[in-house]
Amino acid sequence: MSYTDTMHLLEKEARRLSIPFVGNFELTYRCNLHCPFCYTLDRDRQPRELSTQQWKRIFSEMSSLGLTRATFTGGEVFVRSDLEELYCTTYDLGVRITLLTNGLLIKEKDCQYLKKRLPEGVSISVYGASDADYHRITGDADGFQKVKASIALLKQYGIPVSLKAPALPALKEQLPDIRQFACDEGLKITLTKYISPTSFNKGPDFRLTPDEVSYYAALFDNANDIMGGVTESDNCCSIASCNAGKGRFAVTAHGNMMGCICYPEIQVPIGDGPCSAALETLRQRLRAKTEPCTDCLSCPSRSHCGNCGGLNYMETGCTWKCSEYRKELAKRHLI
Repeated sequence: MSYTDTMHLLEKEARRLSIPFVGNFELTYRCNLHCPFCYTLDRDRQPRELSTQQWKRIFSEMSSLGLTRATFTGGEVFVRSDLEELYCTTYDLGVRITLLTNGLLIKEKDCQYLKKRLPEGVSISVYGASDADYHRITGDADGFQKVKASIALLKQYGIPVSLKAPALPALKEQLPDIRQFACDEGLKITLTKYISPTSFNKGPDFRLTPDEVSYYAALFDNANDIMGGVTESDNCCSIASCNAGKGRFAVTAHGNMMGCICYPEIQVPIGDGPCSAALETLRQRLRAKTEPCTDCLSCPSRSHCGNCGGLNYMETGCTWKCSEYRKELAKRHLI
């Protein structure tokens, strides 16, 4: 059995036993870029993010409860001066880590500690195929050159790296060039097909139309890479039936625990108390959300959809109501 198959089997069993096997950690909402579509723009102005010691306590306690796979994300994780300490401490607890980054701040010193403790992967979001693209979209005048330099360093040190490109209108004309850049670098690239609404980018043109997403997904050769694909027959209709808070959880930069980053409505502050208590409170609140998704029950595209109540909430404001946009993506087998 492959490593990937083993991890999938363990994650499935952790879900059945309600072991918090997978964790997403938003280490910071600070970022070196200024992308107008970013969902963290408003969060950066909220209370101070967790300290090094607070994060280390959370990692230690969650590891004792079963945490085995972690994703470090932001904001931009490499803006934290203590990232090496947080990464190495967590890795040495037996947790395997994926880093999500924009790739502009990675230096040789970062590659040196990552080489000693290899991550499951470094996933870089790409926002153009030239410095002009980066200047227009992110505000960084030489961002593309910085990304290329980071990729070269990661490859030099043998650190696994892959690329992502978001399906955004601002990038539509550049997506073919971004795809070609990945090919030239010999790297896997994934199109982030679904863009969820936020307080900053709601409106008719903040994301591509379903037909456009379908076109570019085919271009990226991953049209059948279904996000959050249905793996069990009960994975539908209710927040209580998904993996949120069971085998999966998330922690925000300000110390709130969520079932997953897709469902921010229910958050439990960890504070100075044990993480196990916050997790149990979170699970109780999630179990209370049992409203069936009336759209899902009769939807002909149900088998091609992640049936995510959290994303329903992001789209429509309630867990039991799907949006027309997600229905159209499901018809095209894109979610």
